[in-house]
Amino acid sequence: MSGRPAGSPRQRGQLLLGVVLPLIAGVLAITGLILLLRPDPPASFGWFAFVPLSSTTFVPTPWFSSTLHAAGAILIGVGIAALVFCLGWRVGRR
Repeated sequence: MSGRPAGSPRQRGQLLLGVVLPLIAGVLAITGLILLLRPDPPASFGWFAFVPLSSTTFVPTPWFSSTLHAAGAILIGVGIAALVFCLGWRVGRR
């Protein structure tokens, strides 16, 4: 026993960095992965791209073609960065 009261700020900080933040970071990364792997909703207005003086046609790229894909990539990045921070914090405390 360390002799500190049960609700000391140090123990709350250890709980936050040891359990809560990695859990939230994992949820963010998984949510981002789900958003990134979702298929695009079909376009209801039937758009196309046409360049009148060219023989090439526009084909949209399959990745990051919607804001949900971009948000998913950002969430994955933030979640992984937070997980790496928590891992570094634990290794640094040893």
